[in-house]
Amino acid sequence: MKSVLCSVGIITVAAALGWLATVDAAGQVGSSAPALLRRATFLELEDLPAATALGNQVDIVKLARKRLQAEPLTAAAIPVAVGPAGKSTESVGVSVAALKLAETVSRRVPKVQLQLATLAAQSGDLTDMLMHVDRALLVDPSLESRLLPPLIPALADPRFRGALRPFGRRTWLWSFGRMAADSSEGAVNASQLFRELGADQGTAPREFVPLVIRTLVSSGDTHTAREFVLKNGKLQPSQLDAFSPTKANSNPDYVPITWDVAANEFAMVELGPAGKWEASIEAGRQAWLFRRTTSFAPGHYRAEVPVHSGSEPVLVSVKVGCVPASSHATVDVLASFTPNEIRRLILAPEFPPDCLIQEWVIQASAPDAQMPGLLMSAGEMSVTRLGP
Repeated sequence: MKSVLCSVGIITVAAALGWLATVDAAGQVGSSAPALLRRATFLELEDLPAATALGNQVDIVKLARKRLQAEPLTAAAIPVAVGPAGKSTESVGVSVAALKLAETVSRRVPKVQLQLATLAAQSGDLTDMLMHVDRALLVDPSLESRLLPPLIPALADPRFRGALRPFGRRTWLWSFGRMAADSSEGAVNASQLFRELGADQGTAPREFVPLVIRTLVSSGDTHTAREFVLKNGKLQPSQLDAFSPTKANSNPDYVPITWDVAANEFAMVELGPAGKWEASIEAGRQAWLFRRTTSFAPGHYRAEVPVHSGSEPVLVSVKVGCVPASSHATVDVLASFTPNEIRRLILAPEFPPDCLIQEWVIQASAPDAQMPGLLMSAGEMSVTRLGP
C-alpha cells in the first residue's frame, strides 16, 4: 500500500499531520496562534500557553511530567513526558511505545491520534492512517478543514476509495466529498467517492442527499444519480420519468433529477393531482417556473406543454438545451398569451449523440399591472421520441 501513498501524495499528508501533532510545533504557538493549533499541540495542559509563549521545550516536558505525577492517566502528557527515547521518527519526535501507551489510556486525544496517523502514513499503512484520522475527527470535528483537503487527489485511486468504505457512516467522510466537489479537480473525484459509498443504492445521510445528486449530475453520471433518486426517494421509475410536474417528481431534495419548482418572491407554483399546476407571477416580473435535467437518448423528439393563462396577459417561454451547452441542440418557443387563453406549446428538439444531458426551463413574464399574472396547466406535459 505504500506505493499508493506515494503515488497519490499522502506522504504530504503525513507532514501535515505531523506539523499539527508534534510537540516541536509548540515553539511556534503563542497566544495569537489559532486555537486549533494550540489544542492540537498539547490538549490537556491548562498552562500550555505560558510555556509555549516562551517556546521552551524543557518547560513543556517538565509540565507534562508534573501532570503525570498528579494524574497518571493524562493520556496527552505521556508522549511528551517520555520524549524521543526509544524508537521514534523525526517528524513525530516521540517514543512510539509512549504513543501506543497513551492511546491505550485514552483514544480521545486528537494529538496522539494525529501522531499515530503520521507514523502510519510514513510506513505506508493507509488503513491504519485512516483509522487514527477517524478517531481524531470524532473527537474534534474542527480538524476536518486541515486534515481532509490534502487527501482529495487520492480519490482518483480506487485503492484509497476502497480504504474509505468502512467509514461510510461518518459525517466527516461526506464532508470530505463536499470538499472534493468544491475543489479545483471538480466533481469527478467526489462522484467517484459517492459511487464507492453506494450512491446507486441510495445511500447517503439526509443532509448530503442534494450534494450527492448535484455532484453526480455535474460529472455526467446521470445514470447513478437516477438510481440514487429512485432508491433514496422510494420512487417507481414511472413516477420519476413522468414529464409533467407532480409531487412525486418534484421533491426539492432530488433536484435536478426531479423538477425544481419555483417558490420565491417572483413566482410561486402550486402542484395539484395528475400533473396539474397553477403558477402566480409577480406583476412586472420575469421568473422561471420549472427547471429539470433529463437524459433522453439521442434522436428527434416532440415536447408538448399545454397551458392556460389567467385574467392578465402573460408571456411564456419553454427552452431545452444540452449540458454542457450546445447551440445546435438548443430549442425554445416563446408565446404571448391573451387573458384566459388556452394553447399547447410545441417543441421539436433533436438531441445529437454528444447531448447526453438536457436542461429544460419554463419561464413566464407578467405585465406591470394591479394583479399578478396567472398561468395554469391545460393538460399533462409530455415528451415523445419520434425517431433516431
